[in-house]
Amino acid sequence: MTKIIALSKQKIPAIIFTVLTAILVAFIWLHSLAPAKVSEGESSNILGILQGLLNSLHIDTELTSYIIRKSAHFCEFAALGAMVTATFKLYAEKISKFYFHILFILLAVPVVDEGLQYLAEGRSPQVNDVLLDFSGCVTGMLFALIVIVIVRSFSKRKNKKQGVCD
Repeated sequence: MTKIIALSKQKIPAIIFTVLTAILVAFIWLHSLAPAKVSEGESSNILGILQGLLNSLHIDTELTSYIIRKSAHFCEFAALGAMVTATFKLYAEKISKFYFHILFILLAVPVVDEGLQYLAEGRSPQVNDVLLDFSGCVTGMLFALIVIVIVRSFSKRKNKKQGVCD
């Protein structure tokens, strides 16, 4: 049986990561409830800023609102994948026992996200967006797992040099 732990030195970071993850989910879902005109306006503003930046750097690339929206989806869900994975790691002694739980959450959030768009004026859910969002989640999860392995490796190396046994 896998123990779920919250060691005293991990308790505060675990709570912080849990709250930050909930805030990120709320941010994602609130943006899905925004009417199409509001969402398009946000995308246009970001497009103008990024296009101006690229032009000032003399990079001859034409961005589109579509590229901005899809990139934002992927990035915010990659952040979610990393946050959920890191949060589970702070609570679980062995994160490998919780991969299914993490993946379930990382699929449920995009499905609910797209479902919320039924409620927003001028918007509709898209299966392609669920796939894009979930691929962002999995990318973020893999990134977090790589970071966890690297940190564990450095920690073991440090403990070995200090003569501390696992």
